[in-house]
Amino acid sequence: MAEKRRFRVARPPGEESLEDDELPRKYKDVSWTEWLVIDFARYWFVIIALGVDLLIGLDVVTIFSGAGTIAFVLFLAITIPLEILIYLYLWGKNGILMKPR
Repeated sequence: MAEKRRFRVARPPGEESLEDDELPRKYKDVSWTEWLVIDFARYWFVIIALGVDLLIGLDVVTIFSGAGTIAFVLFLAITIPLEILIYLYLWGKNGILMKPR
């Protein structure tokens, strides 16, 4: 059977731990699955929540065409605090998706 050739390249002096130094301190002991839940998912939560606010809010305006802008403002006045509470429940200071560090 053929053997794989592996090249070993020596690092220049003084560059032994570049990979560890480039990471911020809060990410050094975090696996990629924890990072996915803790950081990546919360940014997508905000983007999706704003998209839902916009799309469903505009549908509310078309359903209640007589109310116009007031229906949109009332919809946002209900949904935005609800989304903030969900965000704090998931990723707040004592959120269920945040691990103690």
